Amino acid sequence: KASNIVDNLASLKTRGMPYNVLSPTINYSNGGQYGNGLISRYKLSGIETFPLDSGGYEKRLLQKAVVNIDGRKVSVYNTHFSYNSAAVRKKQFEQVIAIMDRDPNKYKILTGDFNAKYSEFSVFKNYTVVNTEDTTYYDYSKNKIDYSAIDNIIISKNIQVVNSRIVITSFSDHFPVFAYLVFN
Repeated sequence: KASNIVDNLASLKTRGMPYNVLSPTINYSNGGQYGNGLISRYKLSGIETFPLDSGGYEKRLLQKAVVNIDGRKVSVYNTHFSYNSAAVRKKQFEQVIAIMDRDPNKYKILTGDFNAKYSEFSVFKNYTVVNTEDTTYYDYSKNKIDYSAIDNIIISKNIQVVNSRIVITSFSDHFPVFAYLVFN
């Protein structure tokens, strides 16, 4: 029922991360929405939503917001690619790269659930992919974690990856990817 809807994005806000935006892909009949969300400690501006080719499957999009970090305009993108077809994902990768390449902001960060294999990320020639076949993650017992590139972070070459981590959780079949980044 509409009265039972929980705004999950708003419920994740904290004092240190008070800004959020939802770009819906599905409107439910009960009044709820499903889509891509961003939460930030920095004020979000320049919010845009770009539809992506979905190949007739569930609607997909690319979400964009601009944040100002120490005087730098940073474009932050978020997406959720189709799991149904590598051919559809190929088109989605091409669309996202074209949008990011046209962006006049110097600094760019793309996050998302890409539902992709490592090889599909090879299209990001002018960007750095954080979670690659060469990235190794360990649990708290120092055991290697076998994790794929499904969830990933892609950054412009003028941003350096200091470190990255994944958080093991039982809440989802995905593990959140975190990256510690420094501007060059």
